[in-house]
Amino acid sequence: MPSASFADATIRIDAATHQTIDGFGATTISLIYGAIDNVPPALRAQAIDALNNQVKLNMGNLEVGPFESPPNMLYSPANDDNDPSVFNPSGFNWIQSDNMMSGVVTPGQAFGFDCFFIGPAISETYEFAWARALRGTDYNRYLDECAEHVAALAIHWRDAYGITPRYMQLFNEPLSGNGELPGGSRQDLVDIVKRAARDCARRASRP
Repeated sequence: MPSASFADATIRIDAATHQTIDGFGATTISLIYGAIDNVPPALRAQAIDALNNQVKLNMGNLEVGPFESPPNMLYSPANDDNDPSVFNPSGFNWIQSDNMMSGVVTPGQAFGFDCFFIGPAISETYEFAWARALRGTDYNRYLDECAEHVAALAIHWRDAYGITPRYMQLFNEPLSGNGELPGGSRQDLVDIVKRAARDCARRASRP
């Protein structure tokens, strides 16, 4: 078989053009997962120094676990109230957000950790499990409750910590893997994203 022949290639380097990367990131879930003391404080401090100070990671997702449940009933998810247009402050538990803020965000900000995103915001297998039944009985109300749940998370971060993240992650593996939307469909995902975006924009425009 004759050997193939190739024409000479010309490589030109344009030194005036550079690629820009906004940041580098990684998950922060392993630093705080469920409890503030799951990682010894000294070890967490070393990890944050290594990630945000030495390696210069400035991005990452924050597993904030928004529970719609009374503060003293963390593992009993329930609707905060019967009106998805109004937040009931006593119907939400923000322990995971508080833990992430104090244990990851605050120490990381000193090293430039400033481009994080919060989420997943919705998990019908756990924190938001009570809403699953609504999907088959009152779909419009279901979408409103999903939107309230997402908006409550965004507004809590704004009001409690003075932070409005550029991005929110609504799901991680909704239809596969973790299955955060059991029995759901692609159309459900589209509808939830649209309704949540509209609701967040509407609430943000209020005086």
